[in-house]
Amino acid sequence: MLKITTSTANGFDLKSKTNYYIVYENGVAKKTSELLPSDVTSYCWIQNNGDAAIVVKNLDASTPEGEEVYKIVNNIVLLLDESKLNVIPGGKLFVLNKRYFVTVLCDNGKKPISDILFEYTPVDNCIKEIASFNSKSINHIELYDS
Repeated sequence: MLKITTSTANGFDLKSKTNYYIVYENGVAKKTSELLPSDVTSYCWIQNNGDAAIVVKNLDASTPEGEEVYKIVNNIVLLLDESKLNVIPGGKLFVLNKRYFVTVLCDNGKKPISDILFEYTPVDNCIKEIASFNSKSINHIELYDS
C-alpha cells in the first residue's frame, strides 16, 4: 500500500487544496484524513520537446547512486515514449526501499489532465500503472503499513 498526497489548484487562488489517499495493491485509491509525510528520496526530471536530453534536478550523476538513478530515469522515459499515452515530458521519481514509483502528466486531449502513478521494475525493465488522478498533482508518495 502507498500513502499519496495530491494537490488541486483552486482557480485563480494561489492556495491549492491538499488531498490524502491510501492506494491499495489493486490500484484502488481511497481518500483518507490528513497523513503526516515522512522524508522520502525523490527526483524531478524534465525533457525538452524535440530534445533527447533529460535533466534530473538535484542529482549528482557522477556518483554511483546518481548514475543508477539517471539510468533508471532514462529507461522510464524510453518506456513512456513507447507507450500509447500522450505523456507531457517530465515527471517525478520516488525511490522507496529499492522500489521505484514515477508520476507523469498525461494529456488525453480532453480536460482534465491526469497525473498517473507507475511502478518501475528494473529487473524486467517495465512500468505498471498503479493509479490515476484527474486534475490533481501527485506531490508525495511513501510506502504505507496499515
